[in-house]
Amino acid sequence: MLLKKEHRKTIKGFVSENNKRVKNKELTVNLFICYDESIYYNKDVDLIIRTSNVHRLSGFLVRQAARGTKIHFLKCMWPEFTYTHFILSYMIYGLEVFVLENCKKI
Repeated sequence: MLLKKEHRKTIKGFVSENNKRVKNKELTVNLFICYDESIYYNKDVDLIIRTSNVHRLSGFLVRQAARGTKIHFLKCMWPEFTYTHFILSYMIYGLEVFVLENCKKI
């Protein structure tokens, strides 16, 4: 999952709707990418969330992720991915950025 700050509402709506449909066994989703054309123009990626506890990118955004991207691996599979997983991953990312920025000031 590729995340960008401007896509919060889109992600929240998608994940909420996806969770309702998965609970009702109406939908199985294998992959969701919050896509932005700018990734092809060497923009740095802030956070990648990888589900299924697989500790590799499988060639996905390797070049863009090489410059300081936080990669968060989750044990849950994609259909079990909830808004709570997303928020916790995003909060961990924010906390790490905050700590690193404050350590630079010391």
